[in-house]
Amino acid sequence: MDQLIKLELNTSSVLELLSEFFNFYQEFPFDTHVICPLVGEAITKYNIRHSLYLPLRLKEGRRTQPLPPLETEGRKKDKLDVNKVLVIQDPFELTRN
Repeated sequence: MDQLIKLELNTSSVLELLSEFFNFYQEFPFDTHVICPLVGEAITKYNIRHSLYLPLRLKEGRRTQPLPPLETEGRKKDKLDVNKVLVIQDPFELTRN
């Protein structure tokens, strides 16, 4: 059975946390990366677009069976659209921004 990691108490103030949050996203490479809350890390748009080097949690969420021929309209919706300035992947619906 997996054991939970013991976390240390965060002693930062709300102001410090908010400041670090904005600093992180001010410097985030939005042009080349996607924010993936499900895996807790940024993934390159290139890797998502071409399904390369994806974390296991993202691979598990991808469709493994080919689409039926009548679902050709849904093909675009089955992939995360990374051709936007800001892409934050929905952690529940992996193909939604």
